[in-house]
Amino acid sequence: MTGRAVATGRTVLVDPDRRGAYPAICEAVLEAPDGACVAIAAGTYAETLELHERRLTLRAADGAEVVLDGAGADVPVLLARGGVLAVHGLTVRAGDAAAVQAENAELTLTGCTVHAGRGPGVALRGPGPVTIRDVTVTGGEHGLVLEGTSGVVEEVAVDDVAGDGLIVGLGADPAIRACAVGGCGHRGLYVDQHARPIVQGCRITRTGNAGIVVAHRGEPVLRQVSVRDALGVGIEVGPHCGGSIEGCEFHNTAEPASASPRRRPPPW
Repeated sequence: MTGRAVATGRTVLVDPDRRGAYPAICEAVLEAPDGACVAIAAGTYAETLELHERRLTLRAADGAEVVLDGAGADVPVLLARGGVLAVHGLTVRAGDAAAVQAENAELTLTGCTVHAGRGPGVALRGPGPVTIRDVTVTGGEHGLVLEGTSGVVEEVAVDDVAGDGLIVGLGADPAIRACAVGGCGHRGLYVDQHARPIVQGCRITRTGNAGIVVAHRGEPVLRQVSVRDALGVGIEVGPHCGGSIEGCEFHNTAEPASASPRRRPPPW
């Protein structure tokens, strides 16, 4: 998050049991001025939120256990289009769509737990920047999808997803650090469409296909990344791709551990 962070404005409280507080998150969001912090008391809130060009912080009040439950919905539980949104300490449960989705927004997501349903856990599209730190994503079609996005993804755990753990595409160039991806039905990390992420100190385990796939002119920088227990190869690189691999390890993967085109191997 940049200097445009939104935590310094007015604070409004959501607490169904407290007189004078808002009973629902959506009511507080509707009436809160831009720059406000919406502090949410402990509880489960069966709501979905769609924010357009808003500058807000959503935060669990005083470390409370707050669940934003959209498991019965067919729309994203938390959707931001444009604006600046910070979310701290919430648990998000999704149904048939994404749990958290941002389009052309500056998003900060920290200390959150995301339970996806049939859609992706966190889906981000647009330049950002984004900050995703100390977040756990379980279930869903894919764990984390970044398209055209810059920013930082750090200490994120992705587990038990049907498809890919991390997808980075459309020229996205985030820094991805100290993340753990496991239990993926398909690939652990998929880099495509001119994406240029810097991936450092990450672990990828238990994938149903290759641990890492680079395709469609992707150019990742992979540093100290480990791939273990992949049913496919450790890393597969498509034609016309670039980037670098530095100090990476591959264990218990299909042979060969790495695969690249014979005609035009990448410059590694």
